[in-house]
Amino acid sequence: ASTLEEVATFNFKSGDRKKTVAEQQVGCAWGKGGLLSYALGGELSLYRAAGDAAPALVQYGHHKPVNALAFDPNANKLYSGSFDDATGTLRGILLGWDLAKGVAAPLAGEPHANGVMALAVCGNTIVSCASDDHVCFSEPPNMGTKVAIGSCPLGMGATASLVCVVTTLDKLVAFSVQKKERVAEIKLPFSPSCVAVAPSDGLVAVGGEDNIVHLLTPEGTEKHALARHRDKIAAVAFSPRSDRLASGCANKEIVVWDPQSGTPLVTGLQGFHSARISCLAWSPDGGTLASGGVDALIIVWNLEEK
Repeated sequence: ASTLEEVATFNFKSGDRKKTVAEQQVGCAWGKGGLLSYALGGELSLYRAAGDAAPALVQYGHHKPVNALAFDPNANKLYSGSFDDATGTLRGILLGWDLAKGVAAPLAGEPHANGVMALAVCGNTIVSCASDDHVCFSEPPNMGTKVAIGSCPLGMGATASLVCVVTTLDKLVAFSVQKKERVAEIKLPFSPSCVAVAPSDGLVAVGGEDNIVHLLTPEGTEKHALARHRDKIAAVAFSPRSDRLASGCANKEIVVWDPQSGTPLVTGLQGFHSARISCLAWSPDGGTLASGGVDALIIVWNLEEK
């Protein structure tokens, strides 16, 4: 600092013309562990000493809202999805987080061409659904096979072997996780809003804008039409044992159903959320239900005490 002579140069250029804009460094600072530099593409690089040829640590994050999360208990990793347009090119962002270290890294390979809207862990496969109208079957740490949906997705449900997507063209599109390909497409007689697949793969629940939860067989035949909600269905979720189905609607009401008989098991879960219910999740033992809403609340329900 006293002589203004150059001590060291850190080169972030990879030689890939596609990365030129992403590698632009937009800020740097001295931290306790060394020199930190942040790139337009979202990389935070740490150099511990002036003579380092490569960063000791590179951390990644999200520029835009995180739209999807999926936890892999076998690898103790969390996957998060969003999008990025900081470099002038719209792309989907899919990060895998090492929860032991708190460090994330993107999956290598060609990303989605638009924002990731849904994620699921299907055995060793990470399934991502994006607004580029594709579903991708990835084997971390690499992006995998992209399969066209055929129209814009509204929601995705998945199990270890089956992935179902509902679209803006009122279609239910099914994919095989093992084959990594589309196996069925069903034209629905109603406008869908959300979908869930039973872990047993025996039923598919499709929430509709007609205020009805439609229970379909894997062949597409409607088994039950669950009509109790007074506004469009916003979220559906099967319990881990497939013996219960929870549905939430824009009228801020939750109903728990017996999917085999089509009868309600728990009703009256209303008056707690002050805005539309946006997501539902079961505990691993199936005894507890959590609901998230546009009112920025997460409510945990004791179903035994209703």
